[in-house]
Amino acid sequence: AFGSLSSVEDLTQPKAGLGLERRLSTIRVGATLDPSVQHGSIQGNQMDRNSLYDVVILGSGPAGLQAAIHAARKKVSVVLLGRAEKSSLFHAHVENFCCIFNAEGEEMLQAGREQAVSFGAELLDEDVLKLSLEDDRIHVKTEDGNEIRGRTLIVATGSTRKMLRVPGEKAFLGRGVSYCVECDANFYRG
Repeated sequence: AFGSLSSVEDLTQPKAGLGLERRLSTIRVGATLDPSVQHGSIQGNQMDRNSLYDVVILGSGPAGLQAAIHAARKKVSVVLLGRAEKSSLFHAHVENFCCIFNAEGEEMLQAGREQAVSFGAELLDEDVLKLSLEDDRIHVKTEDGNEIRGRTLIVATGSTRKMLRVPGEKAFLGRGVSYCVECDANFYRG
């Protein structure tokens, strides 16, 4: 359920709600982002164990990046957690976004990361394993053992497409099987 966080939540277990499933993904795609921006001011994915941030953001896709940009512009301490390559935008080719004719999703995410860092946000490319609420603070534990505390939590983890689980679905994804009529209809016209 959505609402207040009152106890430890194990994010490695599937959650059901609103027809979407959330689960921790440990698949690492071999894409490379600019290393100077990849971790912001957090070097080597290691943080001060007593880190307290005004805003902790889960999810490094467009929504998480936009939240990081706006929060950091207000001069509050911001950390954004997650891997850009897990965003559905990362592998996309974008041609139907206002003011952009053709762009690769990876390039758009990289620009967003650079913008967030330029305003003072810190980026940490790690998955979150546990969340808890202790002493009116959000506590986040990451896969590399980092423990982050925050005053505010923004969850911008995106969604997972609900697959039909029929024979050939995975093999024909992007080659006839599609999940977004607005995004992909143009490829099938004629």
